[in-house]
Amino acid sequence: MPIPYSAPDDSNRLIRKQLQHDIQTLLKEVETKQPLLNSEQMAIYNEIIVKALIEFIYSNLQRCIEDPSYLIERGILAPKNDEMDAFNDMILNMFPGKERIYLSADTIGKNISGVYNPSQEALYTTDFLNSLKFGGLPPHELKLKVGAPIILLRNINTTDGLCNGTRLIVRFLQRHIIEAEPITGKLTGQIIFLPRITLSPTVMV
Repeated sequence: MPIPYSAPDDSNRLIRKQLQHDIQTLLKEVETKQPLLNSEQMAIYNEIIVKALIEFIYSNLQRCIEDPSYLIERGILAPKNDEMDAFNDMILNMFPGKERIYLSADTIGKNISGVYNPSQEALYTTDFLNSLKFGGLPPHELKLKVGAPIILLRNINTTDGLCNGTRLIVRFLQRHIIEAEPITGKLTGQIIFLPRITLSPTVMV
């Protein structure tokens, strides 16, 4: 049996080799079995995989919900926003309490030349604007619960560390303001107030 040893980069080569073997085994299994599934079976298969992943990452969520370090050490990445939205909804349902829904107020802004064209309002209805999703912008329907982790998408106060990517915990949900506690940076443990903010996508529709 090979004996584990530390590599110069502080990684363990034996573990890395085993992980690579496991990845290749799983990929072969997926390539073999997935083509045999119909669309309904594939949907069930994907749902089982997603639930298993969430339960593995957040297995002790109910017991550790008040421990910021538990949330800091965990996260799930997905290549597409739609997939991440599904993850977020399922994880949010694991938190106790009632969720609060915040809706965006979407309107036509200025074009690339900085000119506002009222005639575009007839072309792009409010329902259509609400359906659009952009990277770096929250969805039209934002669901939150007290105790849930959130991430800032804009620089609010870079001096104090409230910038894009800052992780916080929701502490209170008001009608137009979110009270949150940063879990990283110099403001860790303090309560800050996040108001509604006007945001515009950087890409044209």
